[in-house]
Amino acid sequence: MLRVQEGPSPRTAPPRTAHGETERARRRLALGKAPIRRPRVRQFTLSILAWAVAVPGAGCGRSGWQRIDTQDGRDLRDVHVIDAKRAVAVGARGHILSVDGEKLAEVAVVDSDGEPLPVGLADPNLYAVISTELGDLMGGDGGIILARDIEGAFTQDDSRSNLRIFTLTLAGSLTAYAGGEGGRVLKKSLNETRWTRVDVHAPGSARITGSWAASETRIAFVTNQGTVIEKTSNNWVTQLVTTETSTTPLPLFGVWSASADDDLWVVGLGGSIYRRPSKSTEWRHETTPTHQDLYDIFGTTSDRIFAVGARGTILRYDGQAWAAEAPVLAEDLFAVHGTPDGNRVVAVGSNGALVVLED
Repeated sequence: MLRVQEGPSPRTAPPRTAHGETERARRRLALGKAPIRRPRVRQFTLSILAWAVAVPGAGCGRSGWQRIDTQDGRDLRDVHVIDAKRAVAVGARGHILSVDGEKLAEVAVVDSDGEPLPVGLADPNLYAVISTELGDLMGGDGGIILARDIEGAFTQDDSRSNLRIFTLTLAGSLTAYAGGEGGRVLKKSLNETRWTRVDVHAPGSARITGSWAASETRIAFVTNQGTVIEKTSNNWVTQLVTTETSTTPLPLFGVWSASADDDLWVVGLGGSIYRRPSKSTEWRHETTPTHQDLYDIFGTTSDRIFAVGARGTILRYDGQAWAAEAPVLAEDLFAVHGTPDGNRVVAVGSNGALVVLED
């Protein structure tokens, strides 16, 4: 089972009574049930507004990125920014980190009674997280998918798979997709616990490494075999990402678009960034200032896009060209996400690396 300590949920806390109990705890007592026993909290406070505080000597540079000391050396593999003050990140050996206002806290995987939730594997690595209106979903080793409700209680979904989950995405408001080893893609409604397999015609040797969705009819996955697998209307189509100047497909790790009608962007090995203009089937190989592998891409508009990768690489696109941001750290950065307005962007990576941009 996961053995980490809990902090507060990154969402709004339940309403409290005059006696300081949550409304949920009051109802449990009225029914003769014992109050929920939450594990002891291990949390620490950041020292400036919101939650961006620079580590002394980190060298924020002109880019405005600041490193946060998470006080934990475990890798963080994915992050989802909920709003200007809240985020959740997941990583190695069951590491779940919540950000709530000025506090960072580890999160324990406990059920609605506050008891540890057995998940079949001891401290599984978690590779993906998304936040929805009903709570969080987290995927990792052995096909494990954990669901956390808005009150902080966990359940384990039936993924019907024992293969690693590498990516999660929300298609519309009530449908989630997961992708991972064996070219496997799964789907579920958020109000259900069972996932069903979706045949996207990916070979069993493929790894689904990244995902993006605008709706149930506009979804894209990327693979380690240099392909993009897309759903347009009701059909799944696979396209090999090559150009006239880049004829060898490279492993891809991240995919993003500003909307269903905008250009599609993918990132991958050796600093490669490819762009497919809207209403086109041809890919363009972008000029970038790095040869470091790029692991993720996120943006808010077509002229505000970020890509992150190996050795602390952070790139920014301003609508004209890609430029390198001033270095903040040397660790690999595996994921990047931000608020819809782009005023706060977060990247996470190896050795507990977490950096924040506030514009």
